[in-house]
Amino acid sequence: MTTDYTPTAAKGLRVILRACLFVLSAGLVTTASAQNGWSELEYGSDVPATLNAALDLTEVDFSSISGSLSFSGDVDMYRIWIGQPEQFSVTTAINSGTHTDTRVFLFREDGSGIAYNDDIPGDSLGHSGLVPDSLGLTETGVYYLAITMYEMIALDADSAEIFEDPRDYGPKWNRTNHAVTDNPLAYWHLRGDGGLPEGTYRMTLTGNAVYVGTESFFANGADLSDAYPNPFRSSTQIDFSTDQPQHVEAAVFDLLGRRVMTVFNGLASGRTTLRIGASEHALAPGTYFVRVRSESGMATRLITALD
Repeated sequence: MTTDYTPTAAKGLRVILRACLFVLSAGLVTTASAQNGWSELEYGSDVPATLNAALDLTEVDFSSISGSLSFSGDVDMYRIWIGQPEQFSVTTAINSGTHTDTRVFLFREDGSGIAYNDDIPGDSLGHSGLVPDSLGLTETGVYYLAITMYEMIALDADSAEIFEDPRDYGPKWNRTNHAVTDNPLAYWHLRGDGGLPEGTYRMTLTGNAVYVGTESFFANGADLSDAYPNPFRSSTQIDFSTDQPQHVEAAVFDLLGRRVMTVFNGLASGRTTLRIGASEHALAPGTYFVRVRSESGMATRLITALD
């Protein structure tokens, strides 16, 4: 028996996620070192399987994603932000907890495929993963990460397979299988028994870190200054500069990853000064981070409001 999963018209799926951000003494938040993770079990519902309903994790920083593939043909799809594309990796072989024979897939923001893996070379337990050298990622931005059982296949709108098909049961099971079309994901197809039995998984990620300091993930002539003054009592400001008009969003988050306020959301050109006033915006004393996203990339700055 085969089962096809088609996109639904579901819109507006936004979940307030509790993700603890660990700020290191060097002034950066890194998913490679932090022990914070996101769990489908805490979410309380099955993660959707389609692009337009994928669970959005782009607002938080995390080192792992755990969940459950609870029925034959189950697919969990996540929308993530990759801040270090050259270093991005994902594996289910770290921190025991994956009991299913899984596949992990990576897609671009437009839904076109990048690569997937069925079995990590040399691993006899059905773990899967993708490593930086096999992906060739260069662009910071939004991507889609999916985890499935081993018999799930990604199809485009013409029911054609998006990725290379390692059906020879030989060495190709262990390789990184790349996309053979630029068409976006439209369906998931279950071929075979789906890789029973069902079970839990844990994906450990690197490269989706957000630096908090002077480093920025910007291109095309864009840049972000440090906050000044910082620490501050009355107000602080950060300058965003760009040599071409583009949409910019700047928001303040607390150290639990909760959005406190939106500072700017609109078209910017040249230099735009982002002003944050402690009393004006009812910003309580404490440490926060300001995340600035534009069409050129993203950067984050720590700020501290004094009493």
